[in-house]
Parts: sequence; structure tokens; C-alpha cells
Amino acid sequence: MNRHPTGSTIERPPQLKRLLDAPGRIRSYFSLMSIASSLRLDVIIPAAEKDLDVLPYAVDGVTANIKHPIGSIFVVAANSKAFQEVCRRKHCRFVEERSLYDMNPAEIDLVVNGVDRSTWIYQQLLKLSADTLAESSHFLVVDADTVFVRPQAFERNGRVILNYSDEYNQPYFEMYQRLLNEVVVCPVSFTSHQMLYDTTILRDLKRRIEAIHGCRWDEAILRNLDRRQGAGFSDYDTYGQFAFMHHPQKVAVEYWFNLSLARKRNLAHVRWLRFKYGRKYKSLSFHSYKE
Repeated sequence: MNRHPTGSTIERPPQLKRLLDAPGRIRSYFSLMSIASSLRLDVIIPAAEKDLDVLPYAVDGVTANIKHPIGSIFVVAANSKAFQEVCRRKHCRFVEERSLYDMNPAEIDLVVNGVDRSTWIYQQLLKLSADTLAESSHFLVVDADTVFVRPQAFERNGRVILNYSDEYNQPYFEMYQRLLNEVVVCPVSFTSHQMLYDTTILRDLKRRIEAIHGCRWDEAILRNLDRRQGAGFSDYDTYGQFAFMHHPQKVAVEYWFNLSLARKRNLAHVRWLRFKYGRKYKSLSFHSYKE
């Protein structure tokens, strides 16, 4: 076990000790170094209607706490006056989602135990397509229900920071193996509600998937989904594991320090919550399923 500065105790997979002992690779504590980076990046926030109430706070969290030169903040969503109004107020660029990845989510047709997961998969394909939208060599994807509450940088000493979470899910690793014909070696999950993508690494990932499967990368993902699983694929885990294995000199790994809070009774108090939790956590998430 490892006790974090938050006071919480996290179970560590036994293989993690070896990786924790590797200098510069994985840290489970807040960095004491200066929180700033000169690496320019764009920010991309995919948003669904259910997260419209959190979105303005998510944008505020980015502008207040991401210590990089920021080019553009893109909000990717279905065509809606409500989303366009948020973008106008928050000085973001609205992108209609079908212009980024042109597919009707209903075509994915993934229903598990009576729950339609097609839109969830579609949003992940949107995020993996965002290298065609970004104007910088790196872009930060942030889930629309997640708010940064602490100053942070996603690059240090030439390495991009991959945040790892407690949300380990074996089907994600199995999907990775089907896509890339290799076993995951980093025994932590990178599904952490955010990811800084290096466009060079992302395009390398897509090329390798296409070479293995003889089709477009997105088609390979859809063909290899385990349709018995409601959560059988993770864009963040697929990219993070690939970067860790194939571009180790470019990445370092740190704990995510995220807290999930019930939306209805907490969202109105976000500004106060930033002060309450900003010393212990990097971000707060207000998931729609957590009342």
C-alpha cells in the first residue's frame, strides 16, 4: 500500500514497485518543482448535453490552472445554441462534432444490458481525431465534467506527464492487446479524465494500428470492441500505454489526485470547493451519474 498526502490509502499492483523505483518515470506525489511549462498547447473539451452545466467551470479551471501557453480552447459538441453561448461567454472556439469525426453514433450500435454505449464510444473516437483540429504539436483533452483546481503543468524536463488513476479496468488492457498485438507492461490506468497528447505519438499509434489490421484505425477499434462490455475501450489508456511502451523518453507518470463529487449538491459551490480541495487534489469531477 501507499499513503498519499491526501491521507487516502491506495492499493498498488505488485508490479508497480519496480516502476516506482525508476527515476523520472512514475511519481505518486505532488511535484515540488515550479509549476509552469513553456510548451504551447491547445485544449480540447468534448462535451455532451448532460454536462452542459459543468462545462463553464471546466473552461474556467483550464484558464486558471493550466500553466502553459494556450493557443485555442475548442469545445467539441453537437450543434446547439447553448454550447455556442458558453463558447461566446468563455472565449472558446465551438466545433460541431460531426465536422471532426463524421459518424452518426447510432451506427456504432453498442448496447450492453439494455444500456446504449454508442455515444460513449463515439466521444472517444472524437478525442482520438483531435490531432486534425489542434494547431499546436500538443493538445490537452479534458472531459467536460472535470474541473482543475490546482495550478499544474503537463510537461517537465522535456517529458509529457501522464496522470494515472485508480480506475483500473482489465477490459481496457485486453482491448489494447487486440489492437496492437502486445501485452501492456505498465500496470496502472491512464483513464484519468484528461490527457496531454503529443500529435507525433498519436499518429504513430494510429499508423501501427492500421498496419496491423489493414484498415483505418477507427475501423479497427470498432471491429475489435468486445460487445459484451459496457466499458471495453479507453482512448486515454490506449494512448497512455502506447506512449509509455514505445516513447519512454518522452513521458513521465504521476498520480492523478482527482476527487469525484456529487453534482447536484456541489456544483453550485465550485468556487469554494477550489479553495477547500485545491491543496489536496489536482481536479474535481462532477459525473452526471453521481447524484
